[in-house]
Amino acid sequence: MNPSPRSPGSGYASSYPDDEEASEEEEAENEDIEETGEIPKLTSITPAMYVPIPADFITRFTPPTTAEEHLQGSISTLNAHAAAVKANILALTKRECVRVVREVNAAGWRERERDPAAAATPPPPPERMGLRPEERKMMVANLEAPRGSGGGRGLAGRPNFEAWPARGLKEWKEVRLMGVVSRTMCELSGYERHVGSVRGGYEEKLRWEMGTGTESERERMGVEAMDVSGDGVRDDGGGEMRMDTGP
Repeated sequence: MNPSPRSPGSGYASSYPDDEEASEEEEAENEDIEETGEIPKLTSITPAMYVPIPADFITRFTPPTTAEEHLQGSISTLNAHAAAVKANILALTKRECVRVVREVNAAGWRERERDPAAAATPPPPPERMGLRPEERKMMVANLEAPRGSGGGRGLAGRPNFEAWPARGLKEWKEVRLMGVVSRTMCELSGYERHVGSVRGGYEEKLRWEMGTGTESERERMGVEAMDVSGDGVRDDGGGEMRMDTGP
C-alpha cells in the first residue's frame, strides 16, 4: 500500500530530481513535518496579536501610586506583549513553512506515481536569456534620465522570489520558503515600528514626569496637560491640580 501523498514517508526529500543522496538535514526535516492533521494556509498574522493571559495576572497586580509608576508599568507591559506577539508570528511562520514542505512533498509523490521515469530524470535547466537590444536601450535611458523625471519614489516593493523559474521540486520548495520568510520579515519590521512609536510616547511622558525631558518635550507635554475648560485650573500631569494666578 502506497503512503498517503500528505505523508510521503521518511527520507522522501532525497528523491527530488536534482538530489543525489539524502542529507541528515533533510531527514531531520522530514521527521519534523511527519505530523497528523491539516494545516490551514497562513493568510494573516492577526491571530498573533492575541496572547494568553497569565494565571497570576490579577493576583500579582499592584496598582501604581504615582504617574511614574503607571508609565513604567505600561512600558513593561508593552515590552512583554510585544515579545509574545513576535514569538507568535515566528510560530505561525514555522507552521506555514511546514505546510509548504508538505504540499511540495505531496506534489512530488504524485509525480512519481504518475510517471516514475520522468520524475527520476532531472529537468533541463531553463534557458538564461540576456537583455534584448531594446531592453538595454531602455535601461540606459532610465539611468541617464534627469533627477525627478521618474515621479515619486514610493515604498520599496517586497522581493518576489517566485518570479524566477524553479528547476525541480527542491528548488521550488526553497523559493516558496524564502517567500514565506520574506513576508514574515516585512510583518515583523512593521510591527516593530508600531511598537517603537507607542513606546516612544510612553517614554516621552515618563521623562516629562521625571523632569528629565528636553525643553521642547516639556513645552509640548505642558500644553497637552493644560485644562482647556476655561476655569483657570490646569493639571500638571503629576496628579496635582494647580491654580493659574497670572493675568
